Amino acid sequence: GDGASGIGDTVSHIYQSAGTYAYQVNVTDVHGCGGNCSGAVIISTRLKAAFIASPTSGCSRLNVNFINKSIYAITYLWDFGDGASSILASPSHYYSNPGTYTVTLMAFGATGTDSSTVTSQIFVYASPVANFQAFISGDTAYLADNSVDALTWQWNFGDGGTSNLQNPIHVYSGNGNYNISLIVSNAYGCIDTTVKPAFI
Repeated sequence: GDGASGIGDTVSHIYQSAGTYAYQVNVTDVHGCGGNCSGAVIISTRLKAAFIASPTSGCSRLNVNFINKSIYAITYLWDFGDGASSILASPSHYYSNPGTYTVTLMAFGATGTDSSTVTSQIFVYASPVANFQAFISGDTAYLADNSVDALTWQWNFGDGGTSNLQNPIHVYSGNGNYNISLIVSNAYGCIDTTVKPAFI
């Protein structure tokens, strides 16, 4: 089926490439009568390392699930690009710090000497850090944003009042201890929250 042929009642042949090969056997008996039969040989692809990562990007601390798609492999070695590794078939891994990480999967066949390697990248974005201060004058609170890498702000003043300004001013209508919370997000959509109990 690949252009080669053989003679004899038992033959062996090495196929160099993967594919489906149609073979035919022609026989002749002692009386000179002939016959034939045919069939197909399917040669599968060799060992191949492959995987899918989900998600491939996100905010730190990012948990990534790796789904192994390797074929004809029996053992694996993962390098997550941040100094951590695994020998599980389909591991999960947390990336604590922002950065771009090259993930490498080495897949090994049954002999232990046949291997295949594939790489991919994971993008981990920095999260903002929410923080604020307040200045009080009478019944009025002047909130000052001290957050790092913030693009949006969501304030809760503890009395039902809210604001999305960076540095809001809020008037309290009654005495009391008020919890102040601030949720911030950055350009990547990463968020951070801080709550200061009885801050006002």
